[in-house]
Amino acid sequence: MIEKNEAIRTLVKNISGTMDAAGMVLQTRAVEGQKERDPLHEEGKTTAVLYQGPLGSVRLEFADGLMKVLCGRGEEEYQEVSTSLFENDAEKWNQKDLRSAGNEVMDSVSSFFNTPIVYEEGGKGKKSETSAAGTRAVAEKADVPAKKKKKKKRAGDEYECIDLAYRLESIYQDTRGKADENIDQYGRFLPEEYFAGVMTPLVIESIRTEDRPVLKRLFRAFNTFYDEGEKDAQSLITVSILGVNMVQDDTLYPVCEPYMSETLQPAVYEVVRYLKKGTARKMNKYNNPKPYKPTAKERAQKNALESLGGGK
Repeated sequence: MIEKNEAIRTLVKNISGTMDAAGMVLQTRAVEGQKERDPLHEEGKTTAVLYQGPLGSVRLEFADGLMKVLCGRGEEEYQEVSTSLFENDAEKWNQKDLRSAGNEVMDSVSSFFNTPIVYEEGGKGKKSETSAAGTRAVAEKADVPAKKKKKKKRAGDEYECIDLAYRLESIYQDTRGKADENIDQYGRFLPEEYFAGVMTPLVIESIRTEDRPVLKRLFRAFNTFYDEGEKDAQSLITVSILGVNMVQDDTLYPVCEPYMSETLQPAVYEVVRYLKKGTARKMNKYNNPKPYKPTAKERAQKNALESLGGGK
C-alpha cells in the first residue's frame, strides 16, 4: 500500500527520462503557501498529470484504482492509449507494481510518438539526448508525420515475430540485444531458435511465480500480437510459447487465463486440447525440431566470404 499522491509523484520521477526523450514538459501549478509548484492536478475524484511538447501532449489520469494514459499529436484531441490497474490502496500493492505502472506509461508514450524509452538510473533502456540540441531535434519532428523507429534488419510489419521479440526485450531488460545477435548468427531472424533459447524460459518462469506486474505487460503484448499479427506470430504465441508448456505443466493455464483476451484464450485452449491428444508423438515433434539448415543462397554467401578471407 502506498499513499496515492506519493505513488503518483514517484511514478512521475521514474518516467521522466522517457518523457524528456519525447520532448514532453511536465505542466505544474502554483500552490498557495508552497515554494515548489505541484505537478498533480486535482479534478474531483480524478488526479491528473499533464505534459506538453512539440509532438503533442500526454495526460495521465488516476481514479477508482485505474490509471489511464491519453495522448494527442499536435493540436489533436486526446486518444486513450492505455488503461491499467493502479491499486495503491491494496495491501499487496508495492514498489514493484508502481514500477510496472511506470513501464506501462513509458511503453504507451514511446509507441504513440515513436520516441525512445529511457529507463530510470540503473535501468538498461536506450539513453537519448536531453540537451538543448536534443530538444530542438524533437521539436523539428513536430510537423513531420511520425515514422516507425528502425531496428537492425527489422521487418516492415510491426506485428511480426521479430517485433514481438523486441517488445518482450523491453519487459525482460537483461535480454536486450539478443534478437539482433540471433540475426547476426543466422543472417536472418529465426523465431523458434530465439524464443526457445532466450525468451520462453523467462516467460514460463514469470507465469509459474505469478509475477503479476510482468504478466500484465506480457499478456498485453501477447493479446495485441495475436489480434494484429499474421499466422507466424499467432502460432508462436499459442503453440511454441504457451501451448506446449501448458501441456507439460497443468498449473500454467489457470494462471494465464485471467490475462488472456477473449480471442487469445479460446485459441490457446484449443491448442492445448489438441496437443493433449496423442501427446507423446506431438510433443516429441515440438521438443525435437529438425536442426536449422542454411539455404543454398546462404551457403553460397558463406562460401564466398570464406574464399575472400582465404585469399588475403
